[in-house]
Amino acid sequence: MRELLYVLAAPMVSLAGLAAFETWWSAALFVSGIGIAMFFAVRRHEKHHRAEAYDDKLSTERVEAAREWLMEKEH
Repeated sequence: MRELLYVLAAPMVSLAGLAAFETWWSAALFVSGIGIAMFFAVRRHEKHHRAEAYDDKLSTERVEAAREWLMEKEH
């Protein structure tokens, strides 16, 4: 089912785009909607898919405590 939606998504968006450009205000609404959706998609991607996503939550003290705990656990 998901594959069918992927195949049909591009033609449906294209047809919606053509219908939206019938009048200037609907074209502006369509372009604005796509722009807003892309803005939030990029923000979400940058927030969740960067390499340092979890590094900023670790302070030096916490890293040292974790290192000491790990060394104690090994012995």
